[in-house]
Amino acid sequence: MNQLLDRFERLKITWSDISAVIAISMILAFIRVREQLPQLYPDEFLYVSAIRGDNNGELPNYFYTMLYKPTALCGNAFYECTRGLNVLFFGVLLVLTFLIARKLVLLPYALLFVAFIGLGPLSGFTTLLTPETLFFVLTFAVIAMFLYFDSATLSFWLGQALLNSLMLLTKPHGVFVTLGLVGYLVYLGIRSKRFRFYSLRATSFFVGTYALVVLIRFGLSGNFGLNPLGARYSGAVIRSGETLAGTPSTLDSSYFEPLNLLWSFVQQLVSHTSIGLAMVSVGLLFYVIHTLKTADDSAELAYVFVLGTLIVGTAVFSSVSVFWNELLQIRLMPRYYEHVLLLAPIFFLRKNVFPDKWRYLAASVFIIVVLVVIQDRYIIFPFDSYFLGIWVSLKLPLAVIALPSLVIGLLLFKSKELAKLATVGSLLVLLIVFNFHYQLSARQFSATPQVVLDTYELREFLSNASDKTLFLASDQNDYNRVKFWIPDGSTTFMNDKLLTEEDLATYSQEYDVIVILESTEIESGIDATPMNASFSLIVTS
Repeated sequence: MNQLLDRFERLKITWSDISAVIAISMILAFIRVREQLPQLYPDEFLYVSAIRGDNNGELPNYFYTMLYKPTALCGNAFYECTRGLNVLFFGVLLVLTFLIARKLVLLPYALLFVAFIGLGPLSGFTTLLTPETLFFVLTFAVIAMFLYFDSATLSFWLGQALLNSLMLLTKPHGVFVTLGLVGYLVYLGIRSKRFRFYSLRATSFFVGTYALVVLIRFGLSGNFGLNPLGARYSGAVIRSGETLAGTPSTLDSSYFEPLNLLWSFVQQLVSHTSIGLAMVSVGLLFYVIHTLKTADDSAELAYVFVLGTLIVGTAVFSSVSVFWNELLQIRLMPRYYEHVLLLAPIFFLRKNVFPDKWRYLAASVFIIVVLVVIQDRYIIFPFDSYFLGIWVSLKLPLAVIALPSLVIGLLLFKSKELAKLATVGSLLVLLIVFNFHYQLSARQFSATPQVVLDTYELREFLSNASDKTLFLASDQNDYNRVKFWIPDGSTTFMNDKLLTEEDLATYSQEYDVIVILESTEIESGIDATPMNASFSLIVTS
């Protein structure tokens, strides 16, 4: 086995090998994008509306909106164009993965990690019209800068401020990365006893980042950009104030008690930490401790602070969001840090930092026992993650993920080389499980919602039969699904529970075709042509 590992580490890897793996990953991602049927993820409607210009300035994803706005030129193929652009950015992510890995591990391992990222969970996000893929690219770029540039220079931190501002303009949760780098600078100040110097640098970096954010927002959307949370998010904060003031809410008032919020945060943090340790092995815990003790490498230290702040920050956000009238305290959002967590094995294999085998084994067994004991009572499983969601749908105990930790600990009794091989092997097993699960998920989504199929047919009919179309719906979901697929500017959507003859006479003067969705009732006596279970049509001209 040691000879096999030695041969693997001596393999000659060239850029052509890396390019081939990246190309294969992108081709498979394109195939997945084409195969994945148009299921409408709740946030996709908002992002697509912003890209089309319908909600200009109402969402804080300015950079994402600006980069993806050309997809509106694709017309009815906008969905395919947007997801195709996702795949192109995914290719950039794989290049960054290699650039990071080649600085940390031997080239054969770097190639392996490019394959793991390219064929693994992060490829799943290319099928969604959401900013995740771009957010992953920017986060990896932040980490890559520490490996390729001198972090002590002013130009480095100006570059980081620009990257972090673009990240904040892609997803506001990028603030956790920014705060991670602020914490990194403060920690350097404490370690070097130059607290004032590094505190001033941290303050300048944070203020500079947000100054760029405000300037870019203002340039793109005027006064909307001056709102630090973005229009939609500020509306959520206003609603939370109304909720706290006694306005009826979907949440029980007990959720807003400080002790309940504190308990919610503890529960979230335990869940995030447990899943993180289980997923990439308990070795990550020892690696973090080692890095904080030595602090001899800026890239490793920055990575630890970025990952730690993303995990803690996500737990805080999940808990505090109950004030936004959202039930996010009952779920995790690992997609905000999942991509950084997947880089963890690259970092702690860099120096092969394994602790004493007895401590490692004891910690592994302890973690597994704790997971078994507290899973049902204290741990919240994620369901909005392509990777970690596997364990929910397959109904596997979380401790199953932690078993590689135990195997690695046992192998340490033999040799560290075998333990390293087991670490890499566990990643391959997770990769196989992910792809198996992805295929199962694709089968579950093989039946497109009838409303989507009907809209495809209707879109073609309307393009030939109508210059001005009116859609009537009383259900917001019907409205969103159809408006998502019919972006024609000559189409009007209206909320109407009942179509009366008086309404019809008024509408007929302005519209060629009236489409009545399933949620709107029709007054008896009105002659409407049922197209299928989802639509009825009235041709007025």
